[in-house]
Amino acid sequence: EGGTAWGIGAFGRYYKPMNDAGNFQMFLEAALGYQSSTPLYPKGTTVSPDPATSFGIGVAPGFGWYPGKKWGIEFALPSILGF
Repeated sequence: EGGTAWGIGAFGRYYKPMNDAGNFQMFLEAALGYQSSTPLYPKGTTVSPDPATSFGIGVAPGFGWYPGKKWGIEFALPSILGF
């Protein structure tokens, strides 16, 4: 039971305005991620913990409405391309 885990990720977006004012925009998001974990087992067991690592890439489309200069509402689909 228990263990340690950590991860790191980054993403970027390309925005395409849908009107002249620019407050409606579609976007395409690309993301990269890495995660590592090491399980801990109770004392007295003979099983050694097997660390696990994973790497992921994803692409997802979305839509944003930006009614003000400092805030907006965004809707995004789950990753349509990823592993």
